[in-house]
Amino acid sequence: MIYTTTNNISLDFYNNNMVIVNAKQYDTASRNIVVTCTDSGKTVQLDWTTMSAYTRCTKPDGNYILNKAAINPSGQVQIPLTQQMLAAVGKVTVDVMIFATNNIKIDNLSDLNDINSLYRQKEVTVISTMTFYINVVETAANLPTISSSYEYNALIDGITSLITTEDHMKDLDAALNKAETARATAESNRVRAESSRVTAENNRVTAENNRVQAEKNRETKTTEAINKIKVDADEANNQINQNRESTLVQINTAKTNSVNEINSTKNSAINAIVAQKEDSITAIGTEKDNSITAIGTEKNNSIAAINTAKETAVSSATSAINQEKTSALRALDNKEKSSVTEITSTKDTLMNEINAAVEAGKKNLAETGELMTVEEFEALFK
Repeated sequence: MIYTTTNNISLDFYNNNMVIVNAKQYDTASRNIVVTCTDSGKTVQLDWTTMSAYTRCTKPDGNYILNKAAINPSGQVQIPLTQQMLAAVGKVTVDVMIFATNNIKIDNLSDLNDINSLYRQKEVTVISTMTFYINVVETAANLPTISSSYEYNALIDGITSLITTEDHMKDLDAALNKAETARATAESNRVRAESSRVTAENNRVTAENNRVQAEKNRETKTTEAINKIKVDADEANNQINQNRESTLVQINTAKTNSVNEINSTKNSAINAIVAQKEDSITAIGTEKDNSITAIGTEKNNSIAAINTAKETAVSSATSAINQEKTSALRALDNKEKSSVTEITSTKDTLMNEINAAVEAGKKNLAETGELMTVEEFEALFK
């Protein structure tokens, strides 16, 4: 069995890569090329059960070749290099046609009737790879020349005759009209869809602008209401502080007056005691001077009586002073407590009114979705 060799290459349906395969002139049934097809660089595995492959070649001398190729179970195209493909020295231009025939069987591929029948089937599609080249190197020995000629094992004549037939032209024309109608319908639908999209987008933009403006208005009203509440609260707090200061002044004044009154009463009582004491001493002295002899025997009793009277007077005066002092301090304490209670009550009343107004504003916002006006808010304090 003669030795055979295989060259593996990749051909793309879009990317035109420069692929060159070297071969020797006149070699026969020994050289093969295995082609892996790719789609924009992605490997495509051909289905050998539903597809057929053919090679189209232009030799350096201008002769053409159209040969059947095989698709192996791995999805690759196997191309045997025939003697006619390698008959002319130089660069042979080659591409691969792939037919998707959906299991359509052709018994004799060189029969034009079978080829025409194949093309008339609407299920048939054709795709070709980018071009590659076979560099045929001249043989070293001057062997008898093998004539280079056309080699048609399959399709070119059938393709040419089929394209020019009236039936095929009618089919192409009908398909073209159908495709144009579908294109026009699709374009009309696209225009309507685009118009609807533009309208929807404009509506969305308008709604978004309205929402942004409404949000700004809400923030402005909320800020104004909060500032109004803060101002009213500050004014109420200032009023409370003013009332507190006034009340403290009144308490201090009353306290000072009470202390002065107590001191005046105390001084009056002391002066009265001193005057009574002086009067008693003067009377005693006078009595003593006038009756020193008479009262000599009762001196001790008189002195004791005087001391007793003195102690009694001092005790009475002290008791009176303490009672006056206690009454004055109690009155001062009661007045101070009353003033503090009144201030606290006034403050609580103002805070309750502010809290009630804030809650009313929140309730109105929750029920209506709108903030209260300044006039409505101020009316809650009246």
